[in-house]
Amino acid sequence: MVEITDFIPVMTEYRDDAGFVHPGVGVSAEMLRTMQRHARAHDEPWLSSMEKLSSHPRASADAGMSCKPESDEFIHIPFGDGGLAVAHCAQRDGDTASKQAIMYVITGDARYRANCMRILRAWMCVRDAALHRDQQIRWGIALYHLCFAADIMRTTSSPDASLSWTPDDDERFRSFLNVVEFTVDGWWYFMNQHSYALKGWMAKTIFCGERGKYNIAVERATVHKAYEPHNRGRSGSIKYQIASITEDTETGEVVDPPFIEVTEVGRDQAHAYGNIGSLSEIAMTMYVQGTRVDPETGEASEDEGAVGAFEFLSDRLLAGADYIARFNLGYKTRYYRTYFDAPNSWNKRNFGRVDPVFGILYHYYKYHARRDVHALAPYMCEMYEKFSSPESSLEEFIGYSELLYSTDEAVHDHIVPPKPRDRADGVYMCADITAVREGDVSVCDDNDGRRFLRMRGDSEAADRTFGHPALADAELVYRADGECTLSLSKCDTSNVLARVTLRDTHGEWETVAFRFEGNGEDSTILYYTAEGHGTVDLYTLKLLSEAER
Repeated sequence: MVEITDFIPVMTEYRDDAGFVHPGVGVSAEMLRTMQRHARAHDEPWLSSMEKLSSHPRASADAGMSCKPESDEFIHIPFGDGGLAVAHCAQRDGDTASKQAIMYVITGDARYRANCMRILRAWMCVRDAALHRDQQIRWGIALYHLCFAADIMRTTSSPDASLSWTPDDDERFRSFLNVVEFTVDGWWYFMNQHSYALKGWMAKTIFCGERGKYNIAVERATVHKAYEPHNRGRSGSIKYQIASITEDTETGEVVDPPFIEVTEVGRDQAHAYGNIGSLSEIAMTMYVQGTRVDPETGEASEDEGAVGAFEFLSDRLLAGADYIARFNLGYKTRYYRTYFDAPNSWNKRNFGRVDPVFGILYHYYKYHARRDVHALAPYMCEMYEKFSSPESSLEEFIGYSELLYSTDEAVHDHIVPPKPRDRADGVYMCADITAVREGDVSVCDDNDGRRFLRMRGDSEAADRTFGHPALADAELVYRADGECTLSLSKCDTSNVLARVTLRDTHGEWETVAFRFEGNGEDSTILYYTAEGHGTVDLYTLKLLSEAER
């Protein structure tokens, strides 16, 4: 259990000369107060989220630091791989600083504040920097986290005067940000590299009170017109990364109504999730700042018809999240080629992956916008509630949305996620499907309490929780009222790992042995495809250990 002290940090919200509210990088003072109040009261869902956060090594009171402020390569960040190594350190330290800041606001424990301030002050050592590989990714992530933490530190009270944010801290941190700004201020970055860099640059402009640069960042997030002549689907903006497809470029067929997809799924699911995660953090930062945009150009606007970043292009960002969730749960969908080197099919990597990036969208629509998020994005909600809540974090994203973005209404409204099944014995319950792909498929309960998957005729289902087990001998417990063939596939249904003939069992449960063959290691999804005219019930699928073979 997290130790809560008697000291309650006070958030002092203010608006600077450029009109920015502080704290205001991804989170507001009111959001922090709500988190603090409910976490201290051990209310759900804040409690479960706080416990998940506190279990992370970088959220511990003795968390380490990667920066070496006395070393020359940190003072003068070098060209090439040496600079990349420093950037990785900044990314790790940013992740630690953001976690320490959240822990401090909740607990009032000065150790967390000391850790956060130690990291922020260490990076103030940077005097100059040179170009290096992946700078836009690593520094974009790092600056968002570091500015998130620094904005909290300078607006919260401290139990120790030596840990207070001072004018000298402000000047030196701004100097550091100005030195590394060139790494993230670029219009040509590719797909999620664009949004990684942009969230860091936007955070910097807010911390430093740079309204003109901020407005440029806003437009780059929504449309990014500077890239349009070179675009070919490569931009990371909401408009182009979450593309509205009106024509199949391979066949010339008109797509009506337009089909919404995430462009980077043509590479793999991990990169695609990265776009949703970073664009969500950008949209939340704009929401906290009260920024609205022209509904067509995406430029910052105060006109009557202006919309929020989340609502831009008819909730395009949410539609993109729903699209990724739909496929990675195993439902049938498709991918239209939108950039020059993408196949007209899904990339066969990371199918079934779940990254903790949906929490901001889920909480914004459910609690802040008060719209029916389940109707707007049913697949995203299904994935979030079953497999991603309470939300953890990746080093690339702040995460822990239950802590940061739940409102008072969540006390009586939060969803308790199902407990993940322990599969140490190699047994998979066939009823744990995550998608009905086609045909007559249902999950049923027997009179003896047995829960099973029922498939009638030619039908297909998917289970994204199958994971990456070693292909091996297996046993299937089933019953059937006629002979049928069951195919087990991974990545897609053409990649058949086993085809099993199931005989008529006359209503009795039987076990059939078979062997998985082939390669399906880069997908967690297992497809069940039944071919026949009768009904087959599937109970358990067991991967046999070496001793059981």
